[in-house]
Amino acid sequence: MTLLPKLLIVDDQANNLFTLREILKELENQIEVIEASSGEEALLQVMNHSFFLILMDVQMPNMSGIEAATLIQRRQNHHTPIIFVTANDNEKSTIRRGYGAGAVDYIYKPIEEDFLISKINVFLKLWSQEQQLLAKNKVVEEMMASVASNNLALQHSNKELEDFAHIVSHDIKQPINSIIGFTQLVLNHGENLDDRQADSMRRVISSANRMTGLINQLLEFAKVDTDPFTNEDVDLDIVIQDVLEDLQDLIGKSHAKISVGPVFTIHNNFHHLYQILLNLLNNALKFSKPGINPEISIDCQQINEGTECTLIISDNGIGFDSKHATEIFSPFTRLKTTEHEGSGIGLGTVERIVKRHNGHIGVDSTPGIGSTFTVHLPIHNINTPSQL
Repeated sequence: MTLLPKLLIVDDQANNLFTLREILKELENQIEVIEASSGEEALLQVMNHSFFLILMDVQMPNMSGIEAATLIQRRQNHHTPIIFVTANDNEKSTIRRGYGAGAVDYIYKPIEEDFLISKINVFLKLWSQEQQLLAKNKVVEEMMASVASNNLALQHSNKELEDFAHIVSHDIKQPINSIIGFTQLVLNHGENLDDRQADSMRRVISSANRMTGLINQLLEFAKVDTDPFTNEDVDLDIVIQDVLEDLQDLIGKSHAKISVGPVFTIHNNFHHLYQILLNLLNNALKFSKPGINPEISIDCQQINEGTECTLIISDNGIGFDSKHATEIFSPFTRLKTTEHEGSGIGLGTVERIVKRHNGHIGVDSTPGIGSTFTVHLPIHNINTPSQL
């Protein structure tokens, strides 16, 4: 049940209170009327209720309306509008005292009904607007509190992820490196190993190297939100060449053809751009079609009057159904429709980096045809080299 806004009427004369009650019957479904027959009683009512307006008689015994209004305004932490009701319209000094006590208006007896109702409606509307504003402010405060709570939870989650990455880096990589080292030592000095045993040793090393690669991916994923965020002038050509150099073994083995369009210098984060391109190119090489040489294109574009950089990586790989376009960016998720190996961390890392840059990533893919990943990164500045 919605509570009605309250109006306080104060007069020491019962017939005056009766007259006001009769006038206010017109608003009986819109407001709740509370009465007080003295200044002292008015103070008690104000202590127990919140009013959108007070109609106060000026001339009352023991405590006048002006004295009561003064005490009411002193005791409240907000201003309640008070309209004085008086039979004397000649005492200017009394009127000045009334405004000084916090009055917003004067009404003279005998009261004109329509005049009073119209004034009450004005303050009723102001009260309603104030309540709406307070409600909106409460919603905003709750949203801010929720955001603050979510930020704390995110910070806690990031701290746990960072701690996990620290454990992975120091407590897991070391034993794996030992496995690789000792296995390689056995393989190098294992003159008595037969072909099957030597092949087993090489498989151990290969598996351990894959595990090291997975750990490195985990570390990169964990560091996205915790690494210091720095911007610098980054030549995309240098980033692409570094990525191609690091992937040269995989490119050579798959006989991939990589084409790179015009590039430029942007103001961004070198390491993040490297991780984006490294993971997307590695993904394109990994999910190539059997018996067909991968063909991958890298296109860099300036859009929105040079305020945004778009990176487009297209391939002729196995592709996938576009209904999985969101699913593939979930960390540790692999599509059940493919038998290719993959941890799902690479694309998850890319999306996490892109989100940190307030950008977005999308993919368009067709099974058996290939995939096109598009990365949009808002940037502060793009400088096109004069030679391009």
